[in-house]
Amino acid sequence: MEPIVLDVGSGYTKAGYANPDSEPPLVLRTALVPATDQTGIRASPSSAPGEDTSTWPVQRGQIADWEAIEDFWHYILYNQLGWEEGNEGQVLYAEPLFSSKASRERLAQVMFENFNVSGLYVLDQAVLSLYATGRLSGCAIDVGCGKVDIAPVVEGAVLHSIAQQIPLGGNDLTKLFEKLVSEADRKRGTSKANGGADQNGTLGGPTLGAEYGVIEQLKEKHAAVAEDAGAYVRMTSGDAEPLREEHTLPDGQVISVGRERYTVGEALFQPSLVGIDAAGIAEAASRSIMAGPQENQRQFLENIVLCGGSSLINGLESRLLNELSQASPPSIRPLTVKPPEYMPDSTLRHSAWMGGAILAKVVFPQNQHITKAEYDEHGPFIVHKKGF
Repeated sequence: MEPIVLDVGSGYTKAGYANPDSEPPLVLRTALVPATDQTGIRASPSSAPGEDTSTWPVQRGQIADWEAIEDFWHYILYNQLGWEEGNEGQVLYAEPLFSSKASRERLAQVMFENFNVSGLYVLDQAVLSLYATGRLSGCAIDVGCGKVDIAPVVEGAVLHSIAQQIPLGGNDLTKLFEKLVSEADRKRGTSKANGGADQNGTLGGPTLGAEYGVIEQLKEKHAAVAEDAGAYVRMTSGDAEPLREEHTLPDGQVISVGRERYTVGEALFQPSLVGIDAAGIAEAASRSIMAGPQENQRQFLENIVLCGGSSLINGLESRLLNELSQASPPSIRPLTVKPPEYMPDSTLRHSAWMGGAILAKVVFPQNQHITKAEYDEHGPFIVHKKGF
């Protein structure tokens, strides 16, 4: 039985048997809803964050509800991936940045005592994302659903003392996009009362709020980042109106988006646009990298892995590199690195899982993981001594 790779995020979980040649078999929302069958729970791939009927056990990357996450893992491992009680396998777990020692110990306890795994290997998401591009050193910038992680890595070890985390993620951007599009539609005189569309085919704001998944798709397809802060101001001030784009909704209605799609992208550089008091992605990345050892700064800047679902926003990569270049020594040109061409197209979206699938092919056959016998002898503390 192949090891299972488990990457649990605030918005989505990626899981499946280790196979680096394909996308993760399971990509589903990290959410639970009331039982609909004998399983007791079921995953909720269509729910929106914050819905009263859903439990979201991971907040800003960290497990906030252990009882719910155990139910969720049980659903994945036994109901979806086919484990049978008494015949469980091995798990490689992608650990979020800044996870506490207590959280790591509880993870080991749950895996060995509740799920009876035969082996466990735990490694930072950032390190796994670098592995997905064939690197041991560099800087992983992960734009996830609940936060942005900036983690310099040297020879497979995260430099936690200089790593940065921004409490802003794809969920915040989706909510901002919904708000902006709804406000723009109301200003154009549309409303749900007149059928949801005006003569130009734009939707009224209230219609949008009912379908979080639709808004998420709109964001992923149309959100963009301006060339620089000045260009953003010019695009969004006065009567300026950047090129509008249209999107056909599942019900056939058409929504038109303009300047609001750039505001969504700009929020990554100016979190104050969503009411978050924090440095933007470029400033935080520069602070993190320049706080590192001088002999490693070139390595960090020339091996940036920009990953996570919202890292794919149009224009983000070029803006980030331009701003990092302005803040870096003249002799260093910041660069992003990509996975090998033979890797799946979605590798950067699921980089931690993909890196875990690669690593699982090595660590388990070479017995670098924590075994059940070792856990039984040493208890949860063994997770700090082996697997990193």
